[in-house]
Amino acid sequence: MQAEATEKALRKLLRDQGLQLKTLNAADVLRLAVANWVANSVDGTRGDSGDGLVAYFELLDRKGAVYEFGVNRIIRPELAEDALYQAWLPMTALRFAIAFRPVLETFQLRAPAAVYACWDKEQSASFIDEVSQSPQFQHCTHQPQKSCSIQLYEGHAPWGEPEHATQGYSWAIG
Repeated sequence: MQAEATEKALRKLLRDQGLQLKTLNAADVLRLAVANWVANSVDGTRGDSGDGLVAYFELLDRKGAVYEFGVNRIIRPELAEDALYQAWLPMTALRFAIAFRPVLETFQLRAPAAVYACWDKEQSASFIDEVSQSPQFQHCTHQPQKSCSIQLYEGHAPWGEPEHATQGYSWAIG
């Protein structure tokens, strides 16, 4: 599969299960994003950390303040053998996110913003456990959805390890 086909594959998974974006909750987003990632491999990615998931909780301005939980599928293409070093290289990301109106409890979380990553499909179950046991996820499970979206976009990823030395995974939150 090509990176551009990942959005269609995710939307097809939703249709096959009879789900609509407006009826999803945070647990559905996590479960479906991981299931889509595990079931569909992308051609031409780096052997190590070329196709992975970055789950995030963040206060964002999306035509108004929202507390967003998203699972981004990060696809980093293979490096050419003769490629010159560049600090940042192109990547494709599939954002699957659900947003909630921030409430008082949102701001009372010790760390409302958090990031979790998984680059090995065999560790997908522990990734789901880690994210679902976080206080941020537990907070989201009790909130009514404001919006839910799927978007494929292009961006830039670090040359080496996906967790950048100074910027962490901030580059992967779209």
